[in-house]
Amino acid sequence: MTDSEYSGFFAEFYDILHSNLNDLKFYKNMAKEYGPRILEIGSGTGRILLPLAREGYQMTGLELNEDMLEICRKKIKEENDETIEKIELIKGDMRDFEIDEVFDLIIAPCNVICHIIDSSDLRKTLNCFKGHLAKDGVMVIDNSLPDIESMVENNGREKVLELTNPKNGRKIVNRFTPTYDFVEQVKKDSIIIREYDGETKTREAEVNEKLTFYFPRELRAVIRSEGFEIFEERGSLNKEVPIDKNSDEMVFLCRDSN
Repeated sequence: MTDSEYSGFFAEFYDILHSNLNDLKFYKNMAKEYGPRILEIGSGTGRILLPLAREGYQMTGLELNEDMLEICRKKIKEENDETIEKIELIKGDMRDFEIDEVFDLIIAPCNVICHIIDSSDLRKTLNCFKGHLAKDGVMVIDNSLPDIESMVENNGREKVLELTNPKNGRKIVNRFTPTYDFVEQVKKDSIIIREYDGETKTREAEVNEKLTFYFPRELRAVIRSEGFEIFEERGSLNKEVPIDKNSDEMVFLCRDSN
């Protein structure tokens, strides 16, 4: 059993699983409008960090998981000197970190705050973000909007996804079972990934991961209680639409209200 879905084989699997995400255009637009000094929370393997650094933004990535950091470091070595100079990686916990710098833009993409299960830890996290914002700096939080109907339907049901490892052409089978505690707002994921060379299994990793899920009203309340002004909301990363029953996402753009 692996400690986290961001270590070992799972860390390598992260890029394969997230290769089709369409959030990069949004973050390029955010960088253009609010950069150039940007802190990415949960920077992982550099999926967002590296493209923004290539475009000339000064990128700092905060990441807790060493295996994700190591993958990102290897990718950085393949970049040109100009891009490399734009990147700093820091191993740290989003609930309590200290960087001797402030940022024009802090981004918390792709449900990263769903790893903060305890409400008091979420307040600590937001307060830490606030302490690293420059004057008139902007914080962006991007989370999926919980789809209760789908969650009830899929509660305890195994899903099987087959993918191809682009590095070696081998088949990867992802077996994923979510269970939901709707009272505590906790999601537990049981995940097994296996890689096959033909019919021969070459690798396997298993993890049980615990996350939370947030609703718009509670996120608004916590964000505001920590001294932020929400100056824009979106129900989509790529469309300027409100957060409503038809939304898949909830995106909050915030500034220090003091």
